[in-house]
Amino acid sequence: MNHSKRVIELLRNKGATELCKGIGRFLRSSQRNILNELKSKKQYYEYWWKYGEAAPHPYRILQVDPNKVEYVIVPSFYSEEFRYGTHIKDGDWDKIEYKDEYGPKTVLTSRKIVKLDNYVQYQSFVQHFEYGVPWEETKYFYQAVSGYSNTTRLGNLESPRWEKLQEWDDLYEDIKKSGYKKQRNLGKHPRKEVRVNIGRDGRFILDDGRHRLMIARILGLKTVPMRVFVRHSKWQKYRNSIVKCDKKVGCIENGNTLSHPDIHDLTIDQ
Repeated sequence: MNHSKRVIELLRNKGATELCKGIGRFLRSSQRNILNELKSKKQYYEYWWKYGEAAPHPYRILQVDPNKVEYVIVPSFYSEEFRYGTHIKDGDWDKIEYKDEYGPKTVLTSRKIVKLDNYVQYQSFVQHFEYGVPWEETKYFYQAVSGYSNTTRLGNLESPRWEKLQEWDDLYEDIKKSGYKKQRNLGKHPRKEVRVNIGRDGRFILDDGRHRLMIARILGLKTVPMRVFVRHSKWQKYRNSIVKCDKKVGCIENGNTLSHPDIHDLTIDQ
């Protein structure tokens, strides 16, 4: 719906007072978006000053095979960091693995990576979409509404949020019938593409946009658009070395890594 139609609808259905409130909310939202875009540009220029051609762009979209994303990080960086940007972090966040099953009842004291096969929500998505198991019979549903959960996303046993489950069903059917669409094509900001992190060895780790990624895996899609939210500092160092290496030599010894989607743009002339 365009803005003029929305204004007319608000005025007709809610009155002048609500219209003024709506305009105020719109202006505040627009102001926040402008400030965030400026902050994102500032961050990119700082990266360019430091890394030159290897500087990561916050909205560069990679086409990635969903099956190459074998881990998910919990909690996500997206829940804590500046969402319009892309980040470079050191530390062991890409190495410390939680090897048990992770679900809504799991409480972690620090950030860890979890294999998707051990991620209860993914297990339940597979059960539901591949084998037709009703949501209420999946492990994720039980843990999320039974009081074990550290989240209230699905409500509780007395009043489950069935509309949330329907959203997942609708998303699955839409992608299955119409294909996977970029966020821009849906009228949304590219920062909302599936967010992945890249570890020191180039490993893709799911950060946010989990439902879309899980559905893409289940549907067997070859690639989906993804945005890199966090890169390990050692991976960024490797990107730097690719830019600096002798073009004639072409870094042949790292040929396997050169096919990585986050490296390809740096080696396009090699």
